[in-house]
Amino acid sequence: MNLHAIVAMRLKRLFRIVAKVQIHEGMAVSRMQDIAGIRIIVPSIQDVETLAEDIVRNQPECAEVKRVYDYLKSPKDNGYRSIHLALRHKESNSGYDGLLLELQIRTEAEHAWASSVEVNGITSGHHIKYDEGQPEWSRFFQLGAELVARSEGTASLAEFVGVDGGELIEELRALEVQLDAFDAMLSHRVRNHRGLPKIERSTDAMGACFLFEFGNDPKNPEITVFEADDQERAILRYASAEQRLAFEEGQLAPILVSVSSVDKLPVAYQTFFLDCSPYVQLLKRLVSAECPN
Repeated sequence: MNLHAIVAMRLKRLFRIVAKVQIHEGMAVSRMQDIAGIRIIVPSIQDVETLAEDIVRNQPECAEVKRVYDYLKSPKDNGYRSIHLALRHKESNSGYDGLLLELQIRTEAEHAWASSVEVNGITSGHHIKYDEGQPEWSRFFQLGAELVARSEGTASLAEFVGVDGGELIEELRALEVQLDAFDAMLSHRVRNHRGLPKIERSTDAMGACFLFEFGNDPKNPEITVFEADDQERAILRYASAEQRLAFEEGQLAPILVSVSSVDKLPVAYQTFFLDCSPYVQLLKRLVSAECPN
């Protein structure tokens, strides 16, 4: 396949691992399928479906597909859509044999929506993706997801089946005015990246690692880059940052991610630059256009 895609990778944050183990009695970390994740962002729904089918049909040597979660056909109640593949690592003598990871495949529009949902959680402290969202914001994003779905031809949530697109737009516009949503989302964007380092494009498929450390200010992250051959040091630095967090109140958890080059970092991880501008631009286009019913 020859897709115009962005591929990124991340480790699950420690506090989310702990929370998941506490919520799900008997859950073992070794059975947690999203402790590490790979994200592939492609232009269209057809690309998402084609890529997922290709991976299932031609499974990689290092992993096997254990389960497919099709959130295009059965979207989550909050509006989330994509395709997830649960993979099991199967390279013997690697130290990772048998461990699970999650592969997310989503469109650029779905990625913009999901990133903005996460930004809303970071800036408000109420996480829609974990059913902790403020009701008005949850509804705002649910309506936006439905408009994106209709523009891409994917399934509607049951409550929106048969609802005219004009009604969706009218309700979303009213909420946008009530929340001043567009200005609020755009106000958070991190504009000072503290001079992201210039590195050569790596021959390694995943390139460099980037460690985000936020301190008390989500708008001013410290971003440290580790070359592709320095991943062990990156993981140790990440672990140290996680441990420090337990003793410092008010800090956001650090995150370690990988992308193939620096220029793709703000696109693949809009969340950690608090950048909702791609979603705001998309939503403005959808609201101003005649939405299919």
